[in-house]
Amino acid sequence: MKTTFQISMLLLVLSFSFTSCKDDENCTEEFKRITVAVKNLDGTAAQLSEVYWVDLATSDTTILAPTTSGVYILADDNTAISGTATFRFDAYQTTSQGSFLVASENYVLNEGDCHIEKTSGKSTITLD
Repeated sequence: MKTTFQISMLLLVLSFSFTSCKDDENCTEEFKRITVAVKNLDGTAAQLSEVYWVDLATSDTTILAPTTSGVYILADDNTAISGTATFRFDAYQTTSQGSFLVASENYVLNEGDCHIEKTSGKSTITLD
């Protein structure tokens, strides 16, 4: 009986150590995302033709699929960031006269102790 209790306590302690965060911070199991909403002046979702997410340190570019909601997921807890990273969100609209840059915003992201964190960058971009 004593051995069963000791094993149970050991397993309990180990389970806490594997789920704990740095600096004894209380982390949630929530999956975090960094998003941006792109809207027109009237508040409706902007319909964009091309959207790019650029890592400014490496110039690696990810093409984001246009959405009807105007909300774009820029990064999430699965995004590999070591320390701090700077990205740029570029959005284009195409007209009969060509493709035009309509939004460009820099974002600074941190890996965080438990979840990805946004240090700077807009949550909503309103097009002129």
